Amino acid sequence: MFQYFSRSKDLPFVFLGSLLLSLVAYPTLYETYTTLPFEGTYGSDAFHYYQSAYSAAFLGTDCTADLAPLHVCFYSNILYFFQNAKFIALIISFIVIYSFTTWLIYITTGRLISFLSINQNVTFSNSYRFYLLLLLYNPIIAWTLIRGIKETFVFLCFALWFYGVVKWLEGRYVIAFMFVVLSSVLSEYLKPLGSIFIFLPFILFILFKFIERSFYRKLLVISGSIILFMFFLVIFNSYITQISAHQDIYLKQSSGSVNIFSYLSAPLRFILGPGVIGPFRQLLYGDVFIVSTKVADWLIFIGGIIWYGSIFKVFFGKFGVFFNFNKNLFYVLFLVSLVGLFYVGVYSFAYLGQADTRHRAVVYVALAPAMAIIMSVRSIAKRKSGRGYER
Repeated sequence: MFQYFSRSKDLPFVFLGSLLLSLVAYPTLYETYTTLPFEGTYGSDAFHYYQSAYSAAFLGTDCTADLAPLHVCFYSNILYFFQNAKFIALIISFIVIYSFTTWLIYITTGRLISFLSINQNVTFSNSYRFYLLLLLYNPIIAWTLIRGIKETFVFLCFALWFYGVVKWLEGRYVIAFMFVVLSSVLSEYLKPLGSIFIFLPFILFILFKFIERSFYRKLLVISGSIILFMFFLVIFNSYITQISAHQDIYLKQSSGSVNIFSYLSAPLRFILGPGVIGPFRQLLYGDVFIVSTKVADWLIFIGGIIWYGSIFKVFFGKFGVFFNFNKNLFYVLFLVSLVGLFYVGVYSFAYLGQADTRHRAVVYVALAPAMAIIMSVRSIAKRKSGRGYER
């Protein structure tokens, strides 16, 4: 992987994105520190992590006892060693981690494009680097990083998963398994049973790579398996304390009655949120978000516009690509997006699609490679065999 470092054309885009993050970080931190009563944090989860990390750093509590021990232990070390510039040091470290994450996504997307060009007779433009910059440095993602919450490590886990599955497509099975295991271990230290978000999509990925090659049958079986698992979570969510507690909160925020349509439409609400109208109203009247700052409101509003523009580009701007449909190409993109789709499914069914912006930031990162690839397609050679892609 590191052989690409010295000759990568992706580095200027990563450096540009990191610069943008740094420019946004200062006014965000300043306004948060001076206007909110949460000891320099944004409140909610950010405040919880700060309190847990502070206790571990100065009061002797065990950082591994938290529900996200990896994040809290990392946070506590930052507080201990950089007491006079704790939040600045934390954000700088997060920007460094995310820069590595985006660089890994860049080189992996490049590898996947090369794979698809050879095996699927598809030609791509180099514009995928710009589209990745637009998607991976969405202001909502920047806002999530600056809040100092665990999603920075979640981004890294998903990037490692993506690298692993692309290596599997290339036939490098040992390397692929090593990266997926690493991603699973890190995820387990970020959320109870967090490894499920990594291993279950990977198991589905492997399982349906070895069954009958019919595209539609594989797609049907995969989709059906995911939907059945989501319903399993919904039925038994009362036995999972954390999910039940969160669901109670989000169900109270939902308007109207909850029925089967509420669950079926939840993924769409999750993907399309927070939208543009709500954040715009927040800018005008300040009555949408319970806790907010002006900089954060602007980041969420601009981020919503960019996300909607990206969706429009994929589904309408590339209508010709969909018209000249290559099912094997889209099947591969579907496979490498499984981890993001699984994440959408779990949070949509658990919270009826009414999730925090940080959850949506994870989806933006997880789906960015497939979206950037679709947006950069020049032409697709239509294949008539109906067989799976060939190596």
